[in-house]
Amino acid sequence: MPKYVLTYFNARARAELSRLALVYAGADWEDKRVQGETWQELKPNSQLKFLPELSVEGGYRLSESTVMAQYIADKHNFGGSNAEERGLVCMIVKHLDDLFTNIVKAHFEKDEAKKAELVTELGEKHIPNTLTNLEQIAKANDKGVLVGDKITTADLQLHNVAFMLLGKKDTALDAYPALKAINAKVIAVPSIAAWLGSRPESQFAKELKADLFPWTVIGSHFLSANSQLQVSKLFSESCFSPLPTGDMSQKYILNYFNGRGRGEICRLALVYAEADWEDKRIPFDEWPAVKPTTQLSFLPALLTNDGKFELSESTVIPQYIAETCGFGGANAEERSRIAMIVKYMDDLFAKIAKAHFEKNEDTKAELTKDLQEKQIPPVFKNLEKLGKDNGNDVFVGSGITVADLLLQNIVYVVTSEKLNCNILEEYPTLKGVYEKVVAVPAIKGWLDTRPDTPF
Repeated sequence: MPKYVLTYFNARARAELSRLALVYAGADWEDKRVQGETWQELKPNSQLKFLPELSVEGGYRLSESTVMAQYIADKHNFGGSNAEERGLVCMIVKHLDDLFTNIVKAHFEKDEAKKAELVTELGEKHIPNTLTNLEQIAKANDKGVLVGDKITTADLQLHNVAFMLLGKKDTALDAYPALKAINAKVIAVPSIAAWLGSRPESQFAKELKADLFPWTVIGSHFLSANSQLQVSKLFSESCFSPLPTGDMSQKYILNYFNGRGRGEICRLALVYAEADWEDKRIPFDEWPAVKPTTQLSFLPALLTNDGKFELSESTVIPQYIAETCGFGGANAEERSRIAMIVKYMDDLFAKIAKAHFEKNEDTKAELTKDLQEKQIPPVFKNLEKLGKDNGNDVFVGSGITVADLLLQNIVYVVTSEKLNCNILEEYPTLKGVYEKVVAVPAIKGWLDTRPDTPF
């Protein structure tokens, strides 16, 4: 196998999952830790102008922390044995990464009153909800791991986030026995145990465990009292039972609200795949009754009509559809590059959504201006380079992938009346990708006839 170089700062944070994956893989790799001054020198030549970044002998480069870890897993045969398992692994990793993001947000909040609110929200909502969801997934799988029958990136990410939350407080996972057993299984792997015993101490990790969670106040509360409330949610084990093979001859049901939002990229993938599917739009007043029956307590969710498979996370669903229908990338490198570009655009989409749903008009105006002047232009500039480097009027390979479909969706949003960024003319490569997507008859038909919605 080729040698890898993982570049990040002298911290665990966003890079530690990839480090764990490289250690578990037994890979030949370099743990390159840079200081702030060095990073400023390296930044102009980095792929997406942020770290971590993974370089592979031979010239392949990859950004986005969760994508890098899954690429390593795919190359070393612990990323899932089929499209369904890979979809579930990516879904769980993304679910835990969302929790990680909320933890980081609380950690770096400078206003003490706001910080206290964020910590309370973590303790009463984000942590118990996430761990309860994963406990149910682990129990339904019933093989001592979250997905399949061997350790995957999902289990490594569980340990990574659990360590960040709990440190050595192993008893804090007592309310989640299946997760506790998985965490113990991961740290019992000899290579992982050796890494955990010798890795550099991280200042971020020290501060996180020292000042973010006042354990004597909320530790046992959110890991027992709240979790017991959450465990009463009604989960169907069929939601977590993967199909034996990827097969789009099944009819699929996409559950989302009557809006484009996070559901539209999933719809575009189903349309492009010419799949047999139902566009199920759930009224907001019915959502409280539906929510307890869903896999992760949010939408969109993709289900098979026989009830044997369910998948959540808006960036994971379309890539699963693409992989089962032959437009998800020809190999691990292409799949990972698609996932990287999708994640990069999805980060921009999240900022757009934040501005859209902001209720304070002054704050909304500030967020919109920031998008127009500081957020959208650099993202499109980097995407233009990625597209130009590949050629073929697509981002990856020679045919349309989810990355290209998402560009169409993002362009539609940023050129809308609310943002009014007529930016595509500045980027001829992106314009070519966009025009190639909207020229597909099935896509054109959908765009011409889809419901007009408030978001």
